[in-house]
Amino acid sequence: MSAFVFVWNPNCMSVLEYEFVEDIRTLHQNGFYEFVWSVWDAGLAREGDTAYLFKTGTLDSGICGRGVISSEVFEGEHWRYDGAPCNYVRISADYLINPSKNRYLSMIYLNRVLPEFKWSGGHSGVIMSADYEKKLDEIWNNYLEKL
Repeated sequence: MSAFVFVWNPNCMSVLEYEFVEDIRTLHQNGFYEFVWSVWDAGLAREGDTAYLFKTGTLDSGICGRGVISSEVFEGEHWRYDGAPCNYVRISADYLINPSKNRYLSMIYLNRVLPEFKWSGGHSGVIMSADYEKKLDEIWNNYLEKL
C-alpha cells in the first residue's frame, strides 16, 4: 500500500472551512465520512491506499485528516475549470481534526522532519516515498495519542 497527500486550500477550492467543520460533525455522528478529491498521481492510486488531507494557504497549514482511498480512480469534470477533465478518488476519512479544538499537524514541523517532501504548493493527490510513508504514519499516530 502507498500513502498520498491531498491538498486543500480553502482560499481557492470548492470546499470552504465551514463545510469542513460540518464534515467533522458528520464523521463523529456516523462513524465515517466519505468525500471525493482530485488526485495528481492517478496512475499510482489504488483502493486501500492511505490518504492524508493537508490544509494549505493559511497560517495553520498542516495535516488536518487521514483516511483511506475507497475507490479506484475515475474521471470527472474538473472542480475548477469548466469542461476540463480531472481524475478523482473517493476517500473514507477515519479522522478529521477540528480546528476549534486542536491544532493541525503543522507544516513547519513536517518540513523539519520530512524535508524532501514538497508540503507547500504543487498538486493534490501526490504519492509519498515508502520511507516517508512509514515516518508519517508514525508521526501521525504519535500526534493523535497526544490529542
